[in-house]
Amino acid sequence: MSYLGTILELDDVSRLTGVCLKPLARDLVHRDGTVYLHVVMLPAGNDATTASGAVATFMPATLATIDGNQPDGSTWFATFQLAADHRDSVWVEQAADSAILRALNLTGMGEGSVWGQALRADDLRSANEVAGDYDVSDWSVSDLLTGLLIELTNTDLAIVAADSGRPPQGERAGETRRTRLHELLMSWAATYDGPAV
Repeated sequence: MSYLGTILELDDVSRLTGVCLKPLARDLVHRDGTVYLHVVMLPAGNDATTASGAVATFMPATLATIDGNQPDGSTWFATFQLAADHRDSVWVEQAADSAILRALNLTGMGEGSVWGQALRADDLRSANEVAGDYDVSDWSVSDLLTGLLIELTNTDLAIVAADSGRPPQGERAGETRRTRLHELLMSWAATYDGPAV
């Protein structure tokens, strides 16, 4: 099972139906920080893609959203917020929790079934390095997250690391890698099969 698939704690036959990278994911160059994952479970009949887009509108630090469905017909979505803040981690986590709860209330969804987890840059980096002997120390937090989102689409993380781990050197290396990661994610969207998470 993928790194994010394990963290999401969804039913074994849950389906990933959408991945959306927000503009911040393209521009972000921070190599440190924390990404706050929040998972929201919705009742059957709710459109998780629409819900995640609406919620992310009220959360400017959102890097990405993903969504899917459960075997019982219920749907879910997850948001990934960046905190590049080095203040007290408890304070920053509370701020991230407050942001998702505020967004849920503003969109009329209420604070129902939501839970969160902090994913620190070092944890994301370790998960990406597990794929092989690829140095991802210069990858941005956004690139690390994008690599793990690609893995969630049933692409072997070793392929992601090999394909994106050795871009041209120099100041454009990060931009080249980011473009390639986004191309890999878009290739999943083009051939989407609705993989089990």
